[in-house]
Amino acid sequence: MSKQLVLRSQRNEIFELVREIGFEPTEFTWDEIDSDHIEDLVISRISHLSTAAFLTFDYMQDHHWSRHSPGREKSIDTTYPGDWTSQLALVKNWLTWTRREVESPDLWGVLAADQPLTQPGGIHLENSRFSDDEVRRIATGVNQIRVYIERTLQLTSIQSEFVAERLQFLQESSERLGRKDWVALALGTLANIVVGIAVAPEAAKDFLRTANSLLGWVVQGAVKLLN
Repeated sequence: MSKQLVLRSQRNEIFELVREIGFEPTEFTWDEIDSDHIEDLVISRISHLSTAAFLTFDYMQDHHWSRHSPGREKSIDTTYPGDWTSQLALVKNWLTWTRREVESPDLWGVLAADQPLTQPGGIHLENSRFSDDEVRRIATGVNQIRVYIERTLQLTSIQSEFVAERLQFLQESSERLGRKDWVALALGTLANIVVGIAVAPEAAKDFLRTANSLLGWVVQGAVKLLN
């Protein structure tokens, strides 16, 4: 069985790309696997230790070919770079896609952790209007969420304006929407803020827990906004 592995100099180029994209090289490992195309050929593979991300350095018709996860739009994809320059460009793209997935909060996972208010696990939520006291309580809670964001997240002026506009709309909507419709809007607004200002996963969890503690009472304390 023969081997066609990535050269030391090529691995060094990849080392620099890893750091350029914002990862630490210690987050990755190299191993040797069988080629997808050439019988009895062993090739190199780089993998991200904390995820399932990987990229192979394979060959097809004596030109560079790779299977990798993630891809630009697929969980697993294949690319035929051909030469090393194009292969290196693929590695940079793959690192960028991997970082995108690592830093993206799992919003569906957060919702699944506890039933969202729009589907409150058997608890019927009436679409009745909020009382004046409840509207004031929502206003207080939404304002506290705004203060929390300002104090804990380093936002640009554009991001601050983005957050302020959405929270203001959420607060004002409590004066005209029924509670069931408002809960659906609140859920979407919080998720939109997390994505819109690119909150890191752990910070997103803390933010959503805070929002839950301030607004989860809307369903009589039986169901939380997010968990």
